[in-house]
Amino acid sequence: MNYGLNDRMPLFPLLLYGLQWLVISIPSIIILGAVTASMNQEGAAQQILYIQKLVATVGGGLIIQMLWGHRLPLVMGPASVLLVGIISATAAHADAVNTAIVLGGALLFGLGISGMFDKVQSVFTPRIVAVILALIAFTLSPVIVRMLFGRTTDVLFNFILALSLSLVMIYLNNRLPGMWRSMVVFMGLVVGTVV
Repeated sequence: MNYGLNDRMPLFPLLLYGLQWLVISIPSIIILGAVTASMNQEGAAQQILYIQKLVATVGGGLIIQMLWGHRLPLVMGPASVLLVGIISATAAHADAVNTAIVLGGALLFGLGISGMFDKVQSVFTPRIVAVILALIAFTLSPVIVRMLFGRTTDVLFNFILALSLSLVMIYLNNRLPGMWRSMVVFMGLVVGTVV
């Protein structure tokens, strides 16, 4: 590791690492935001406004967690469980879903501040976490299938493109060094969008 948590980096590495985290965070924000916006917002203008609000909220959250939180630039992973909640609550009004997410976040914040999070965390054994992650994948799979095949008549082309692009991204992730490895998802998004 070149730099510690409290080290001050020179400007050029700082800009490169900042670009790396931008490249990592933007695809997940746009993908999750696009899926959520298409389910809760009508019209392209409303969907774009929703994604803009999401980017501003995530940016503010990242600044807060870097300056006053755990001081790491990004925590990826099972945060897509929020999307599962939104998908499963499509019958409810968007305001009710957003209120539930905010209340859940406030409860989690309260548990963390009060020190009671350690007691709750002991319930989540590795097996329970593995089952929850598997359930997230199974819950998101119909949405991903609809996104891949729902709007086109050329289903075989989309399947071959998605499979080959995924395999190339896995291969590049194992072969590329340093920052280029972090750009694999972004490059995959660009290539998939262009094709």
